[in-house]
Amino acid sequence: MAMYNKGWSLKNAGGEELFYIKVQLDRAGHANREFPLTMWPFIQVAAFPVESMPARETWRQVTVEDPFTALAVGRRHAKDLAMRSRLECVIVGQASALNREIVDTPFAVRGQDDLFVEGRLQDLVRARRFSSGLEAFRSDVIATDNSDMGKATGSLSPPLAILDGSAAYLKWRHMFRGSNRVVVLDRADRAFEEAVHTLNDEYTLERDVTLEGDGDIDLGFEAVPPGVDVMAFWETAP
Repeated sequence: MAMYNKGWSLKNAGGEELFYIKVQLDRAGHANREFPLTMWPFIQVAAFPVESMPARETWRQVTVEDPFTALAVGRRHAKDLAMRSRLECVIVGQASALNREIVDTPFAVRGQDDLFVEGRLQDLVRARRFSSGLEAFRSDVIATDNSDMGKATGSLSPPLAILDGSAAYLKWRHMFRGSNRVVVLDRADRAFEEAVHTLNDEYTLERDVTLEGDGDIDLGFEAVPPGVDVMAFWETAP
């Protein structure tokens, strides 16, 4: 559970140790919330400022032993994904298509006895846009046609920005210069040729040739699927 906290204190009430968190209700006031001390590890400061507290608080049981996630990233990381919110990645693209890929498309990992355990990319990506609002998030999906990217991202520079599609890359390529960027281009996109030319120009003009390998990055891929081209390079500092 995440809260916008204004301070905390510890108290013994009836033999049970409780802690109190002072939370902002609105501009004019605040209130104390009390919790058993055993809940202390499961409460964190909200990743983004909360404009107002809900009129009715909602509680839920968090599943931290999800088999699919635990097999994919390990039990320790799966628990951290389930409990802690922070924006580590922004994905810009067509929201409906991304919803189909992230939420609707089934994936599986091999578990014990060679049995497959099914899940969704959302279990790993934790996109805030596609969550119920009560789940921890690690990424957010923003539509390409968003008119105010700065407001949508909270004016933050996430560690990773994924520009999914030619339109997303051409429109927002200048927005995330402080982030590591992944650009995904589809040959079926109407603006594919323009996007490829623009990306090639970036490679030629903005690659940091002062680094080892003239700025090219060896990703260590043994092979890529047929019809897929991959390039990676360091850019000069913005």
